[in-house]
Amino acid sequence: MTSDYTCKMKPLRVKYLFIGTIALLKAIAGFSQSIPSFQIGTQQSQLYVSPVSVRVDSTNTATLEEVLTSDFLPQDQLVVHHFIKPFYTYWSKFTVKNTSADTVEAFLGFNEFDKLALFAIHPHLTAAPQRGGVLTNDRNKEWNNPMLFPITLVPKDSVLFVARSQDLASIVFAADTLDFSVEVYSKSSLYVKLQEEHTGQLRYYTFTIAFLAIVIFMTFFTLIKWRYNQDYAYLYYSGYTFALFLYFLRELEINYYGINFVFSYLTDWYYFVEIATSMFMYSMYALFIQYFLDVKKVNPTWYRRAILGSKVMGIFTLLSLVVLLVFGNQIVTIASLVFRIFLAFLALLYILHLFRTARESILIKIVLGGTMILIFANLVGLGIEHFGLSPAAESNSVFKEPLIYPQLGVLLDLLIFFIGLAYKENLLRKDKMASERAALAARMRPHFISNGLNSIKLLIQEEKNRRAVSYLTKFARLLREIIEFSVKDQITLRQELEWAKTYLEIEHLRFSGEFESEISVDNTIDTNQVLIPPLVLQPHLENAITHGLRSVEELEWQRLAVPRTKKKLDILITRIADGIKCVVEDNGVGRAMTSSLKENSTKNESIGIKTTAARLAQFEIQQIIIDRVDKGGNPLGTTVEIILPSKNK
Repeated sequence: MTSDYTCKMKPLRVKYLFIGTIALLKAIAGFSQSIPSFQIGTQQSQLYVSPVSVRVDSTNTATLEEVLTSDFLPQDQLVVHHFIKPFYTYWSKFTVKNTSADTVEAFLGFNEFDKLALFAIHPHLTAAPQRGGVLTNDRNKEWNNPMLFPITLVPKDSVLFVARSQDLASIVFAADTLDFSVEVYSKSSLYVKLQEEHTGQLRYYTFTIAFLAIVIFMTFFTLIKWRYNQDYAYLYYSGYTFALFLYFLRELEINYYGINFVFSYLTDWYYFVEIATSMFMYSMYALFIQYFLDVKKVNPTWYRRAILGSKVMGIFTLLSLVVLLVFGNQIVTIASLVFRIFLAFLALLYILHLFRTARESILIKIVLGGTMILIFANLVGLGIEHFGLSPAAESNSVFKEPLIYPQLGVLLDLLIFFIGLAYKENLLRKDKMASERAALAARMRPHFISNGLNSIKLLIQEEKNRRAVSYLTKFARLLREIIEFSVKDQITLRQELEWAKTYLEIEHLRFSGEFESEISVDNTIDTNQVLIPPLVLQPHLENAITHGLRSVEELEWQRLAVPRTKKKLDILITRIADGIKCVVEDNGVGRAMTSSLKENSTKNESIGIKTTAARLAQFEIQQIIIDRVDKGGNPLGTTVEIILPSKNK
């Protein structure tokens, strides 16, 4: 009697892993240790496993009955000479004999295959039922392992097993024998073996869960950053990290037992999911580089080539789906492998070209550094998985897991991305501040120069030459300092106050002493040690003089029924608990009245004050504007408070 115990296995660990734009081959070395005989329990019962013989079915159509009448070769005589190992069906047969006088319950264990079906030629053999694609034992639920087949052999029993295995097509670097191994375990020995394996795997699971949490956090973090500032570099990096999350979640499900979320149930579709996820990952990273490095501005030709490459990857993904549905996964596997190697070569050329064209760019070096780390990490994983290299001596060490090295590479790449992100945002902040300073200086110069020249002209016409010379000297000094300050992020408070003093003196001369001004500084404050963005007082001084103090004539004062007082403008620098407070205070008519009387003339001043507030916010400096009124609601003037943080105390 022939019993058919068929189990659709989780797929062979993916033989290649490409991170970002660098495609890397991920080869899998299956578990290949063979135990020809095994001692069972305390009764010294013994099971004997015969040598394995193999038959190759290149047509993938042979039935069990046809195979049983065919010739088999010893396993060590079947050598794979192809560079590309095709998708064939391999039939293997072996005999398990119970040489003891007791009934033996044991487990048959096999190395990894894409699909494996086990046939037992014996009427008395019992095995566990198939549940959801994973073979389990009803009496021993802990043996939930797709490569373990529980068996029971009566005394002196001998059972012929025939296994039909299929594996993914792959690249073979040298002639190799077919790797098919079978082991026989008792419950106690299997428990010890799995305990040893699971010790290392549990550590790896813990690390991988933390890794996936970091990656999905980066997905949402960069997505929020994109939503906030609309920089598409963040959107594409979010897509890249999400693809990484899916890729490594799939790897964890496919290659390790007992972890079943989504991908374990996709059967043959996991081939397409792996290709689609990888192509999406590469496309997102390629687009991220374009926007992160502003390649479109630096080199439009290479930008168009990168976009074309992303489109080609999308087309390849769709073609893979068609080929998978029509011809099966073996052609898709080979085509995907060749395409990724080609992509790796192109990606490396692309990065090196960008580096050659912009050697001084820190951002280029950051991207190149992250890419090289990914390459090195994947090569280490490849060496451990395919060539048996490992820096860890302990068999249950987490560093025995080949996938941990690409994951460590990704974590380092994320760290480098954060460094690059901080550096780029710092550059953007400096550019923005420089633009704002230039805009402020440009806004000041036209009307300031015009007003200054008109005042000098008037003084000369009135033959007040000495005052004209004094005015011209101060005027030239102010213009020079405006130009000097426009290229600086910060100046000392002393420089700002000296500039404000000169500015007030010029305005005092221009308006023939219509107002008084005073600058008062707490004698405990060293103004040479306090830093402040340049020209932050100027918009408030100009607004106070032009609108608060001068814009309202006697008619307005009479209408307000406020006693006519001497116009005054003061600057006060005091120490407070939270830092230093700079106050600009006038006794004019206030902002509300000024706006109602001269709406159009205050529009530009409001823009200047808002721009100044934005500049101050970048340095965590607070700006408060207070409109003072008396008990009757009549305006008493305006107070502007600029709070410098405690680091300037």
